[in-house]
Amino acid sequence: MPYKEHERLKTPADKNIIWRYMDFTKFVAMLDGSSLYFSSATKLREQDPGEASFCHFISKKLKQHMAKNNQLKNNIVKPLLHDLNATLVYVNCWHLSDCESAALWKLYSKGDDVITIKSSVGKLKKAISKCPENVNICKVIYDPQKSGYMKSENINRKSYDLDDAITCKRPSFKHEKELRLFVTKFNLDNNSKVDNYGLKVKTNLNALISKVVVSPQAPLWICDLIERISQHYDYSFDISKSTLNETPF
Repeated sequence: MPYKEHERLKTPADKNIIWRYMDFTKFVAMLDGSSLYFSSATKLREQDPGEASFCHFISKKLKQHMAKNNQLKNNIVKPLLHDLNATLVYVNCWHLSDCESAALWKLYSKGDDVITIKSSVGKLKKAISKCPENVNICKVIYDPQKSGYMKSENINRKSYDLDDAITCKRPSFKHEKELRLFVTKFNLDNNSKVDNYGLKVKTNLNALISKVVVSPQAPLWICDLIERISQHYDYSFDISKSTLNETPF
């Protein structure tokens, strides 16, 4: 069954190149489960408290009122706008770019065993086409004021829904250039493997992965190890070490 476009959120063109950075352990887990892992938005809030939150859309007037009224902020507004929907949302993140990101290599490089998977939007759509969950794909918006849509005839009034909260982040995260896949809990199949941390979505990895690129800091034996592990799971990906640190001429 082909990927179904979201009724309002736009999926980038199939030709767009995407990358997913991860450590070796997560790569092996992906191969072992033939799946992509979707983290709970609640877990993602450890890095960004604004994940899956309506706080992005609070008006300046309400913010000023909240600043003067802690009871309103702590007992009413904050739980309603911030905590209500996080447990419903599962997210898988990719980097939209034609080339590798030096910044993301550094961000993920806690060791030498970091890799990135190269793919495309078109390959991603094909790879998840047979999974039971309803997966949505869209670019993250880093200016929340450009999100939302009119639900009222009054053109000066904007309304927002859960999808807006999922697909908006603060401008401070623009460097991520994120392509976001998300699943909401009320759309999950009964056979979905869900825990408190996330969700595994069955994925055709052969259809998904164009290339596996190993960290520019990694020794060559890690490339050999990744190739052997991939073959153990009956995959034969194109595997190479990043040339980012090599002289560009």
